[in-house]
Amino acid sequence: MATPDVACDQSLLYRDSGYTLASPPGTTEAPTVIFSDPDGQRPDECHYARNQGNEFCTEEGGWVDLNPGTKDGMVLVTPHAHACGGFVVESSYSLTYSFTKIQGILWIENWSNNQ
Repeated sequence: MATPDVACDQSLLYRDSGYTLASPPGTTEAPTVIFSDPDGQRPDECHYARNQGNEFCTEEGGWVDLNPGTKDGMVLVTPHAHACGGFVVESSYSLTYSFTKIQGILWIENWSNNQ
C-alpha cells in the first residue's frame, strides 16, 4: 500500500471535524471542507470533501499541502468524481489558503467564494 508523498497529518489543514470556510460577504452560504487521510479507493493520496454551503454542490478529491506546518500556504487539490463551480474533474489546482487572513476562520482561494 502506497502512502502520500506528504503525510496528511503534517498539514495544519488536516483534522477530523473539518472546517466551515470564510464565505462570500452578505451571503448565508457556509461552505465546508474536511481534509483527511487517504480513502479506500485512492490509498496513495490524502482525501478531501467539500460542500459549497446550503448543499449547492459537493466535491471529493485528493489534496497535498504544498507548505505543511504553515498557517498560510498553497494546497494542491484534484477533484475526482464531481467538480463544483469552475473546477474540472481530474484537473489539479493550486489554491492559496490562510488561517490568518480572517481571524478564526479558514479562507481558501475560490472555495471561500463558492467557486
